[in-house]
Amino acid sequence: MIPTRTPHTHRFGRIAWCLAVAALLLAIHPAAAQFVDEPDNKHATLIDKDGSPIFDDEISMQFRDLLTGPLGLTNAMNATFLFQQCFSGGMIDDLIADLPSDLDWIAGAASRHDESSYGSASARELTALGFNPGPNHPTAFDHWTQALLPGLDADQTIASALSTALANDASGPSNSNLENPQIFGMNAADSIQLVQPGATSFHAVLWAGQADGDRHFNDIQAMRDKLVTHWGDPATNANITISVLFGDGMTNAAGNDLPAEWDALPADRTSLSGVFDDLDDNHLGPTEQFLFYASDHGGTLTDLVAFDDPTATIDPSTTEGFSMTLSLSSIKSFDLDLNNVPEISTFYSVETDPLLADDADALMTDTIDLFLNDVLIGSLDPAGFFASFPVDESLLLADNTLRVENNPTDTTLSLFNLRFFSGSVDTIALIPEPTALAVLTFSTLLLAQRRRVA
Repeated sequence: MIPTRTPHTHRFGRIAWCLAVAALLLAIHPAAAQFVDEPDNKHATLIDKDGSPIFDDEISMQFRDLLTGPLGLTNAMNATFLFQQCFSGGMIDDLIADLPSDLDWIAGAASRHDESSYGSASARELTALGFNPGPNHPTAFDHWTQALLPGLDADQTIASALSTALANDASGPSNSNLENPQIFGMNAADSIQLVQPGATSFHAVLWAGQADGDRHFNDIQAMRDKLVTHWGDPATNANITISVLFGDGMTNAAGNDLPAEWDALPADRTSLSGVFDDLDDNHLGPTEQFLFYASDHGGTLTDLVAFDDPTATIDPSTTEGFSMTLSLSSIKSFDLDLNNVPEISTFYSVETDPLLADDADALMTDTIDLFLNDVLIGSLDPAGFFASFPVDESLLLADNTLRVENNPTDTTLSLFNLRFFSGSVDTIALIPEPTALAVLTFSTLLLAQRRRVA
């Protein structure tokens, strides 16, 4: 039995719900302990081909619209959601909140909402960086996906496949303990199969946005092959669709053309919305199954002031502080991926009343400054409405304070939102060595190679 719960309509109290359910189910099934709910001010993301985030609540609402029919009831037999990317467990709480209450669905994720996910580097990638992987170097995969694929058979439940993946994941708690796969489902989730008895058609969306690793291609290829094996070939069966959205839609990380049978699309918002619209208009119905799988990069976002919160107003010559908590595993993820650039951003407005100024010169020199842990990261343009500032990862702590100093004596600052975003974080490549297991991203390896050359 997997951890499940009755749907509820409000997000307030999700954490209490999950704690209660996990405590209740822990004695029944160990996987209940594997679901850690994402705090309400946190968001997991997919990353598109250009490095832009697609937020968990954003895509969850797209799933809701796709899978909801007349009168608010589901228009599909069941749905399966599989997330490989970093921080992928954070996608699940939004599914809980948004999907139709009568839909049978199950979700699995490679890691908690505050963790990276892990995979392996390919022989090509290691050779390009000056390493000698040897002739028998294994095919590169992300580890959770690699452990999941063998269990995705027509006569086995998805829940069983996810539980097996949890046990066999090379980076999971039973092995190197670097990631904690997540499992959750609703209604008759325990009985969902890859090929459900009575299903008449099958529809999948496979996503890899910033697909810059060989393992991302292999993940998608293997998942598609698995679906074709058990569902049939979409080229010859109109009741089957397998939509692949991969990078730029043309080539993989090695520069090779994508397989023609993929009929791949660019992995961006426009293509994703078009695929969902086509499924909604032409395919989904009460005897049809839906599956979504995502590989490659992910991200995590923390709202210090959310759009749906009351606007934070800071009076002239006033300082306001905001607290932000980050898990040590998240900070570790940022450090390992040298290509990601964390940022703090805000939408804001400035209202100026010259009559309030106590010094005419101050109008020209006083600034609105943002400090992270007492270090200046940037200043707001009084004539602007949006600002984004890169964050030096060395500044990040488990407990952080963002301070906004509204120094002008004539200016009232309104913050409509204020958020920290991790940037695009890739699944971490594990590089086997004779005496240790080095946890490195390709950017880290490249840096090491450059140092050797220097």
